[in-house]
Order: sequence, then structure tokens, then C-alpha cells
Amino acid sequence: MAAAVAVGGLLLVAGCAPARAERTAAPAEAALTAAPAGASAGPEAEPVDVRCGPDGVTVSGTTVRTGRAGVPIRVGGTVPAGTYLRIGWTHGGEGNPVPASPTVWTLTAPPGQLRLSCSNMEKREEAVTVVDSSGFWRPGTAADYSCDFGGIASWAIGPGRGPSVDAALADLTRQLSDIHGRSTNWRQLPIGYVDAAVSTWLLSVEGEPRITALVSRTGSDFQASPDSGCGPPRR
Repeated sequence: MAAAVAVGGLLLVAGCAPARAERTAAPAEAALTAAPAGASAGPEAEPVDVRCGPDGVTVSGTTVRTGRAGVPIRVGGTVPAGTYLRIGWTHGGEGNPVPASPTVWTLTAPPGQLRLSCSNMEKREEAVTVVDSSGFWRPGTAADYSCDFGGIASWAIGPGRGPSVDAALADLTRQLSDIHGRSTNWRQLPIGYVDAAVSTWLLSVEGEPRITALVSRTGSDFQASPDSGCGPPRR
């Protein structure tokens, strides 16, 4: 059974972290990061077309190149309302309703194989290989930056909001009731796609990693949502 512990207004539930996946209809409104050394801007990545129909899923190609914000796929189909496109990759996946008109989704899937299927057909599946020739994907996890998984943060607090990334993170920090008056700082972790719509930040208290937060832009403001807690510090 999972164990729960309250930390600064968060309810942290220890256990296995679920795979996280976000989908965006367009690239992020503002880039929060710079490309890593050696990464090439290159031409805009061309989406692969993915269609759900009466006979299941069809794709326009067997490979798709990554963009700065993630993996572009153009999704559409003539299927009953409520039909989902199911997308799987190593250690992750998601499912979303198929739009009536072709729409570009930007996936956070890493380089490797995408497995695609439509919910109106239980067995048919297509595979597309994600190629990261420009080096836009940065592998790694928060554990590489001294934040071993210590529980999933609930939505008991947050999200923090503000006109800038720093303001949103400061607003989130103010809601952590046990750290008032203590030295607190945050930094962006270089993981995932360089211009992804959602970025990962590490909040530390007096030098000790405390939680990770996911930052995204909502209109003219930024939003910082608690993601997961950090376990005991490494010794």
C-alpha cells in the first residue's frame, strides 16, 4: 500500500510514479530554454499524418523527425465522436479524442518507437519511429539532479501563477507553509525537449532539493504546478 506524508501543504504519496505525458495543439508561446550545445535549429519538423477510420489507424510514414518542442503528428479521422487515438512509447503514453479536422499535436515522447492505435479497433496498431537527428531531446530525470523520487504531489496547493516564470514559482513557494523565512531557490532542469510547452523546475530549500514543479504558459501568464517530492538527500 502506498504511504502518504504531508510536506509543506503537499500530500506526497509514495509509490511508483505514473508515466507523464502532455499534448499541446501548438509549440509553446515562449521558449523557456536554449538549445544544448551542438543542437541544430534545422528546418521545421514535418508532422506525420495519423488517421483514425472505420478500419483503424493509418499513418503517412514510418518515421517522424523531432522538432524543438517535441514530436509533431497531425491527427484526424472520420470516426464516431469519443473515439480516442492511443499513443504509447517506452515508459509512457497517452490517449486523446480524435479531432474532426486534422490537428497538429506536439508529443513529449522520446526518440524511439511510437505505437499508435484507435479505440474503435482493439487490435490493429501502427508503429512510427521518432528520429532526433538535431539533438532536441535531452534524456534524464530529476534523480540526475539529486531529487530522487519521494512521492507524487497532490493538488492540495498551487498552482502558482504570475506574469513570469520566476513570479509563478515564487507564488507556488509562498504556498509551502513550512519554508517561510528559509532560503529558497529554483532552477530549470535540462530534461525533455528544449522548447517544450511544459518545463521542469527543481525547488530547493536551504540547498536541499524539495519538490519539482511543471511550468507552462497560460495566455499572458505562467503557471507552476507541483509535480513530485524529492526523497531523503543522498549521503
